[in-house]
Amino acid sequence: MMDNLQNEGLFQNIFQSTTEGILVVNNNGTILMANPACKNLFDCDSDALLGRNIKTLIAKKYRKQLKDQLINIEKTAFNISMDVVGVKNNGTDFSLEIRLNSTVVNGKKGSIAFLKDTSNLTENLLKIQQTNKFLIESNRKFDALINNLRGIVFRCKNDRDLTMEYISEGCEQITGYHAEAFLNGTVHFSHIIFQEDHKQVWNDTQKAIKNKKPFTINFRIRDKNGKVKYLQELGQGVFDKNGNLEAIEGFMSDVTLHKETEFIIKAGEAKIKALLEAIPDMMIIQDYNGNYLDFYAPQNKKLAPVEDIIGKNMADVLPPSTYKKIKKTQEKTIATKQMQLIEYKIKTKRKINYYEARIVPLNNHSILSIVRNITEAKGQEASLKIRNNALASADNGIIISDAKQPNKPIIYCNTAFEKITGYKKEEVYGKNCNFLQSDDRNQNEIGIMKNAIANGESCKVILRNYKKDGTLFWNEVAITPIHNQNKELTHFIGVQNDVSDRIKGEHLKNKIRDILELITHGKSLQIIANSIVETVEAYIEDSMVSILLLNKETKTLHKLAAPHLPETFSNFIDGVAINPKVVSYETNTAFLNKKGIVSNIACHDLWEGYKTIALNNGIKSCWSFPILSALNQVLGVFVIYSKNKKSPSEKEREIVLDMTYLCSVV
Repeated sequence: MMDNLQNEGLFQNIFQSTTEGILVVNNNGTILMANPACKNLFDCDSDALLGRNIKTLIAKKYRKQLKDQLINIEKTAFNISMDVVGVKNNGTDFSLEIRLNSTVVNGKKGSIAFLKDTSNLTENLLKIQQTNKFLIESNRKFDALINNLRGIVFRCKNDRDLTMEYISEGCEQITGYHAEAFLNGTVHFSHIIFQEDHKQVWNDTQKAIKNKKPFTINFRIRDKNGKVKYLQELGQGVFDKNGNLEAIEGFMSDVTLHKETEFIIKAGEAKIKALLEAIPDMMIIQDYNGNYLDFYAPQNKKLAPVEDIIGKNMADVLPPSTYKKIKKTQEKTIATKQMQLIEYKIKTKRKINYYEARIVPLNNHSILSIVRNITEAKGQEASLKIRNNALASADNGIIISDAKQPNKPIIYCNTAFEKITGYKKEEVYGKNCNFLQSDDRNQNEIGIMKNAIANGESCKVILRNYKKDGTLFWNEVAITPIHNQNKELTHFIGVQNDVSDRIKGEHLKNKIRDILELITHGKSLQIIANSIVETVEAYIEDSMVSILLLNKETKTLHKLAAPHLPETFSNFIDGVAINPKVVSYETNTAFLNKKGIVSNIACHDLWEGYKTIALNNGIKSCWSFPILSALNQVLGVFVIYSKNKKSPSEKEREIVLDMTYLCSVV
């Protein structure tokens, strides 16, 4: 700071009044001057410091460093700063900062050392470090707590997009999106809220903010995978000291399970309520001794006034034989704690009434009996049995659906229906008959059938249906509505008939007609061959057709048409020679001038050399038919391959022979 000591007045003023310790030392470190502030630093009068070496005022580990710096300051004249440990007169250590500046003392270079006790600064720095460490740890714990909550902690702007300023990592578990996606604007939270709920969420939030009150709202979202979830949000507006809204903060939790449980409970309650309202039965509560505690029955079903039954024992009300039978069943219910079913009859002057009772344990001292009069049902049982036998033995598929229920569920199907569709009755009951349509709903006939059912009318349509194994069949369906004596529509009867063969036959006739027209109009051999292949493949399920022509000169077979045959296999057999030594069914057919049926290629000797490539291409069976000229000469081979192990039916043989004849005509 001072280049020399020539201005003694100014120097003395600064030297004496500053609170910072100042030492003037020569190039050996001997103290030439010490200001009064040094006493506070070292607990030693400044005069007592004169003549001592400055290195004695610091800890030994720093003395060499100080000596080197005194030498450097003499050479460079640059300011040098050091943090060392000072030693007071009583030997106590303290933190000391030394700043060295070069000067001239009595015409020789020396140094001025400015000394500052930094103990408090070190302590403060330590406290700051400790505080920072505490804050970092607190933040870590806070983040760990927030991000492990089973929900979403958030802070967002009060805009339509709900732009997030902060969102916890719990959002990924609930929404499927990482927190970063919301923070960088890739995804806006409002965009995953159901459109139907968005308006209500906005209105409820704004109302709460306006009144400066917390709010609770419930809404639905669709997560990243498309799953619907129910969320509950607890939030509030955050305001500055002037009452201006800064943001919205809150917590969202996934209440999907709770909501689904709530729906199930409500549905159960609704079912119970509907059951109680619709039930036509009498309900009787008795104690274990058979005394009537409570009794309920529709007005038209009551056997006697309530006051004539309550408080009495059933032994005094029922005929002895009926009493014994019911008493025995009740005892079994009490012993097993399980429902028991019993039928009994009571004679009156006019007729015999039949009853069915379900007896269940109600609690540890009473039982509930649900009693139904089944007299009418008993009378109908015999005739119903006859009708059921008739329906079950019918050749046509028959179903009966309940027209009173919204979905018109099937309540009966006969054996023929099971055979036609492949479904068992247990798989059919309760379903609407449209399940046979699978996803093939774009059929005009479906609309005709729907209109007839909606209007309670009869109709007859032919439509595409699908069996349990996915096989398409053409179903001729006749629907007849059934009305009760009050002209109320109660049921629909559907009579079904598999007319696939008839439809296929009609389709085949049309296709053959089209092929003949192609021949008449002189279309190319390739076009006609492709049309023949398409016709056969449409008629025979899982088939792949190949037409091979014989080159008479080379005695080899060449592909004319095989659009759906695997290319590797098709290329492999193309150009094969018809030679008895070359073994395959195509060449054998051409050579021997007769058809060949191989239902299982894997086990047939004639397929050696071709078996591996055939099986690798999913080909499991092969039917070969020679294409013959009018002179009975081989023109080529008509081959049907299949992905299944099978032989042709008689009908399929007839179709293929017809197509082979068409090929010979071409």
